[in-house]
Amino acid sequence: TLPLKKMYELTEKDQIRNRVIEEIMCYLSVDLNKIITELDLASNYFERELTQLTPYVKMGVATIKDKEIIIPNHARPAARLIASVFDQYFNTQSSAPRHAKAI
Repeated sequence: TLPLKKMYELTEKDQIRNRVIEEIMCYLSVDLNKIITELDLASNYFERELTQLTPYVKMGVATIKDKEIIIPNHARPAARLIASVFDQYFNTQSSAPRHAKAI
Protein backbone atom coordinates (compact mmCIF):
# COMPACT_ATOMS: atom_id res chain seq x y z
CA THR A 1 0.00 0.00 0.00
CA LEU A 2 1.06 3.52 -0.68
CA PRO A 3 1.50 5.94 2.17
CA LEU A 4 -1.05 8.69 2.15
CA LYS A 5 -0.09 12.25 2.82
CA LYS A 6 -2.44 14.81 4.20
CA MET A 7 -1.31 18.32 3.45
CA TYR A 8 -2.72 21.62 4.49
CA GLU A 9 -1.73 24.90 2.97
CA LEU A 10 -1.13 27.54 5.60
CA THR A 11 -2.69 30.89 4.92
CA GLU A 12 -0.72 34.08 5.51
CA LYS A 13 -2.70 34.58 8.72
CA ASP A 14 -1.81 31.03 9.82
CA GLN A 15 1.87 31.71 9.18
CA ILE A 16 1.81 34.94 11.20
CA ARG A 17 0.10 33.26 14.14
CA ASN A 18 2.41 30.26 13.88
CA ARG A 19 5.41 32.56 14.23
CA VAL A 20 3.97 34.26 17.33
CA ILE A 21 3.11 30.93 18.96
CA GLU A 22 6.53 29.49 18.14
CA GLU A 23 8.35 32.45 19.69
CA ILE A 24 6.24 32.24 22.86
CA MET A 25 6.79 28.50 23.20
CA CYS A 26 10.51 28.55 22.37
CA TYR A 27 11.70 31.82 23.88
CA LEU A 28 8.98 32.70 26.42
CA SER A 29 8.67 36.06 24.72
CA VAL A 30 7.57 37.70 21.52
CA ASP A 31 7.88 41.26 20.27
CA LEU A 32 4.66 41.86 18.38
CA ASN A 33 5.86 45.29 17.19
CA LYS A 34 8.77 43.61 15.43
CA ILE A 35 6.42 41.20 13.67
CA ILE A 36 4.00 44.01 12.79
CA THR A 37 6.84 46.04 11.28
CA GLU A 38 8.52 43.14 9.46
CA LEU A 39 5.27 41.90 7.91
CA ASP A 40 3.77 45.35 7.30
CA LEU A 41 0.66 44.63 9.38
CA ALA A 42 -1.78 47.14 10.80
CA SER A 43 -0.56 48.54 14.12
CA ASN A 44 -3.65 47.15 15.87
CA TYR A 45 -3.35 43.66 14.33
CA PHE A 46 -2.98 41.90 17.71
CA GLU A 47 -5.18 44.18 19.87
CA ARG A 48 -7.83 41.54 20.56
CA GLU A 49 -5.20 39.04 21.71
CA LEU A 50 -3.43 41.61 23.86
CA THR A 51 -6.74 42.35 25.58
CA GLN A 52 -7.31 38.64 26.15
CA LEU A 53 -3.93 38.39 27.88
CA THR A 54 -4.98 40.82 30.64
CA PRO A 55 -5.97 38.04 33.10
CA TYR A 56 -2.55 36.40 32.67
CA VAL A 57 -0.82 39.70 33.39
CA LYS A 58 -2.96 40.12 36.52
CA MET A 59 -1.99 36.60 37.65
CA GLY A 60 1.70 37.46 37.20
CA VAL A 61 2.43 34.84 34.55
CA ALA A 62 3.07 37.39 31.77
CA THR A 63 4.11 40.98 31.32
CA ILE A 64 3.32 43.18 28.36
CA LYS A 65 5.28 46.32 27.60
CA ASP A 66 4.84 48.11 24.29
CA LYS A 67 3.42 44.93 22.67
CA GLU A 68 6.29 42.76 23.88
CA ILE A 69 5.02 39.75 25.78
CA ILE A 70 7.38 38.19 28.30
CA ILE A 71 6.70 35.07 30.34
CA PRO A 72 8.96 34.70 33.40
CA ASN A 73 10.72 31.36 33.88
CA HIS A 74 8.60 30.48 36.91
CA ALA A 75 5.51 30.71 34.67
CA ARG A 76 6.84 28.46 31.89
CA PRO A 77 3.90 26.03 32.38
CA ALA A 78 1.53 28.86 31.38
CA ALA A 79 3.29 29.44 28.03
CA ARG A 80 1.04 27.02 26.17
CA LEU A 81 -2.09 28.72 27.53
CA ILE A 82 -0.78 32.16 26.65
CA ALA A 83 0.20 30.99 23.15
CA SER A 84 -3.28 29.53 22.64
CA VAL A 85 -4.69 33.07 22.69
CA PHE A 86 -3.04 33.53 19.27
CA ASP A 87 -4.39 30.24 17.86
CA GLN A 88 -7.36 31.12 15.68
CA TYR A 89 -8.51 27.49 15.72
CA PHE A 90 -8.60 27.28 19.52
CA ASN A 91 -11.80 28.48 21.19
CA THR A 92 -10.88 31.88 22.62
CA GLN A 93 -14.40 33.19 23.15
CA SER A 94 -14.03 33.39 26.91
CA SER A 95 -12.17 36.36 28.33
CA ALA A 96 -11.29 34.34 31.45
CA PRO A 97 -8.00 32.49 31.42
CA ARG A 98 -8.31 28.85 30.46
CA HIS A 99 -7.35 26.34 33.12
CA ALA A 100 -6.49 29.14 35.55
CA LYS A 101 -6.48 26.68 38.44
CA ALA A 102 -3.68 24.75 36.74
CA ILE A 103 -1.35 27.74 36.85
